[in-house]
Amino acid sequence: METLLFSLTSGGILILTFLILTNPRKVNLLGNRWLAFLLFTLFFLMIDESLFENKIYEQYPHLLGLDSFFIFATAPALYLSVSHYVSLDKKFKKLDFLHFIPTFLFLPIVILTIFQSAETKLQLIKETNIPAQNDSDIVLYMLWLQIGIYWILPFLKIKKHQKNIKLFASNTSKIDLNWLKYFLFGIGFMVLLWILESLNDTNKVIALLSVSGYFIGTYVLGYFALRQEEIYPFKTVEIEEIKDIIEETPTKQPRISEDDLIILKEKLSNLMFSEKIFLDESLNLPKLADKMQISSHKLSYLINEGFGENFFQFVNRHRIDEAKRLLISPKYEQLSMIGIAFESGFSSKTTFNTTFKKITGISPSEYIAKKSTETLA
Repeated sequence: METLLFSLTSGGILILTFLILTNPRKVNLLGNRWLAFLLFTLFFLMIDESLFENKIYEQYPHLLGLDSFFIFATAPALYLSVSHYVSLDKKFKKLDFLHFIPTFLFLPIVILTIFQSAETKLQLIKETNIPAQNDSDIVLYMLWLQIGIYWILPFLKIKKHQKNIKLFASNTSKIDLNWLKYFLFGIGFMVLLWILESLNDTNKVIALLSVSGYFIGTYVLGYFALRQEEIYPFKTVEIEEIKDIIEETPTKQPRISEDDLIILKEKLSNLMFSEKIFLDESLNLPKLADKMQISSHKLSYLINEGFGENFFQFVNRHRIDEAKRLLISPKYEQLSMIGIAFESGFSSKTTFNTTFKKITGISPSEYIAKKSTETLA
């Protein structure tokens, strides 16, 4: 069973690596390239287990040790993948290579391992049940420490990203990278099983749980990775403006004069009420700025200073007002809750329910019941 799962997992990882690298949808290019590299390193680690379980190493002992090239590269690849998903910069950075210093430091040991004689490698295979245990305990503990550090850092990146996207996006469910967060939790669970397996290699339950986790994790990741949306679908100028908005430090210098602020605030309010542009579920800061004929920078300042909200809060407040109207309107009583959500400009029922309760303090169903009680009274 374990042998079959290792084979299916390694094969699935290789196919997924190719699909993400070719990236037919051309979204999040740098993030996906690093994700493909991460999967490529995982493929070698998985194929190592598969070759061992299928006794291929006994026939071709020179293959033993090839996976060692990637032992210290997997964790940095994970971090850089997440880092480039959330980054507005579309260019590769040379400083990224600094994360692979442990990989290069470990390289001499790898080379020595690879060029060992076939007889030595066959002896190693006979002496251990798990090829990875050929490494010294110190190297193994260093690897666990590296994985721990590079497992925590992506969470911090994603948390900051989920805060930043509310400055320019009105619907965040498709770009909040929650799928990557769940992937990180899955990796954390699998690493824990791997550590337990390394400390107690005779426990068959842990071994089966580990390989099952690898198998399920690979295909779940593939599902979400291939459905991902472009996080920053903007022109170069718009990206630069959004980058300035995100990185902007508080300043006493106003971007809009008080007189212009009053005029633009009225113009924006009229636009929201007359054209109901908030019903566009893909509405973002640059799109609304274009409608207002001002820069994204000025629009962000207008919403912050004029309404005391960020872009996400501003647009979704109008959507909730529309939803409240639809929920008690006899004309729309045939609509389901998800129908009301879509009619109000939301992209999903979950986002609608969460936002509705956050703004009103009650759920949509409770709002209907409350209004019905008030009408009867």
